[in-house]
Amino acid sequence: MKSSTIFADLDKGEADVVIRGAPKLPEHLIGRRLYKLGLCFYAHKDYCENTPRKDWRWITPLENEVWPQWLAQSPYPEVPIGIAIDDIISRYHAILNGVGMGRAACFMGDPHPDLVRLPGSAPVLKYDIWLLTHPDLYEQPKVKLLMQFLTDALMTKKTLVEGEA
Repeated sequence: MKSSTIFADLDKGEADVVIRGAPKLPEHLIGRRLYKLGLCFYAHKDYCENTPRKDWRWITPLENEVWPQWLAQSPYPEVPIGIAIDDIISRYHAILNGVGMGRAACFMGDPHPDLVRLPGSAPVLKYDIWLLTHPDLYEQPKVKLLMQFLTDALMTKKTLVEGEA
């Protein structure tokens, strides 16, 4: 088993099964849509209280064409961008360490006791989460068994991933 932020190519045999978030997938792949990914605005529990409002800053992706939309929909659209970090895990750790405020997946932000949703923010459901395999592999017993196991396990996390937990 391998976990990575790099997409494995099912057509090249780089994986038998993938979990992928995407608005649309290649039609030839076989699998199922599980649910949507919830995103919300978070900060360290002490950030807004201990940081003067004039010093508040957003943590954003490096290049993201939807960031201005996020900013406009945020509870604090007037707060400037302080740091841009391309890697989602690094952005999460920056928020967790009080570097600034940011948008994160609900399944990452909600369970952590040191993170809070920013007042006035609510989860936004974005990409569909898919469990996929290549059509040539779907009938293999090990692939069917893995896909059923992963479906059952992931469905128990639906409310957390969608931000309803």
